[in-house]
Amino acid sequence: MTLSTGWIEQRLPFGAVVHGLNLRDRPDAPTISAIESEVARHGFLVFPNQSLPGDTLTRVSEYFGSGVLAARHTTHSEAVHDDVLRLSNQGQHGVRAVGQQWHADGSFERAVFSHVIFHAQHMPPIGGGTAIADLGAAHDALPARLRTVWASCASVNAFSGAVHPLIHKHPLTGRRLLFLHLGQTGAIVCWNSTAGAEACRAEKGRRSRAPHRGQSAMDPSIGPSPGHDQRALGPQQVSELQRTFDALLSRTGIQTTHTYSTVGGAGDLLLLDNLAVAHRSPAEAHDPANGLRIIHRTTVAGTTDIDPPPASGLPPFLYIWGANPLEGSGVWQGSDEYGAGWRWNNSRVLRN
Repeated sequence: MTLSTGWIEQRLPFGAVVHGLNLRDRPDAPTISAIESEVARHGFLVFPNQSLPGDTLTRVSEYFGSGVLAARHTTHSEAVHDDVLRLSNQGQHGVRAVGQQWHADGSFERAVFSHVIFHAQHMPPIGGGTAIADLGAAHDALPARLRTVWASCASVNAFSGAVHPLIHKHPLTGRRLLFLHLGQTGAIVCWNSTAGAEACRAEKGRRSRAPHRGQSAMDPSIGPSPGHDQRALGPQQVSELQRTFDALLSRTGIQTTHTYSTVGGAGDLLLLDNLAVAHRSPAEAHDPANGLRIIHRTTVAGTTDIDPPPASGLPPFLYIWGANPLEGSGVWQGSDEYGAGWRWNNSRVLRN
């Protein structure tokens, strides 16, 4: 496909490379619109050899989505701007040990971040890449039985209490996708879809407007609606679900790794559609013995609420720091000092 002054080379199994665009010069509106459509379709786009000195990355990031940068992270002393997260495998040059679980950035928000941008600054000879997983392909590969079960489940974010369905539709492509932040899971809540549908029918006419429409954060007084037969999964069930999710996203053909190139002060810019794909940093990317790794990252505020369906009876946020509002002894856990939730895999660092 041609993008005014550039063209796209499709990758396998997904993703694409955009040639011929210098992002320092703002593209025209049709080109930006085409880029957003293509990144939604491909999952991620690579723009090679981008020279973005100083805080230019912040301006480039504002081309996309809402145009509003969402900076919720640790600021490093070498960071070029407060909205740029400087990542490194050496602590004196950036923030270490971040993002080793499959995740979407901004999962603590009701409107999850729309786009994530990485710009390579310095790459080691080996182990500097970013792993990316196609959430649409992961949904399609999920066994039919699990697809039915997961369609009636949602995660509760361990940091913010944001409630997101495990399966939802992409706002642009309409494709069904999986959604789960493996490092920030505070609970998994499932409901009876039949009971939920009946409860919704009974509730119609009793409400003048949609419930919890204005909710933007946890409120201890707001809990699940009755009559939907919700339950929080127990420790073994949550861990098993997370292991299944991790194994699925790690399959060949569902995940790929982008190895960044840096040439003469210019580096690859990687644009992710943060709903279409999940990402993580492989363990070798954090090993200083492989050589210095520095990447700048920005995130763009979302515009689409990823809410649980009405049949769930769940509000957009639940109070994860309080007692489990559901019957039983399921996992209900607020995050630790690193923002991490339920520790399903002790062999990996959980730091967000």
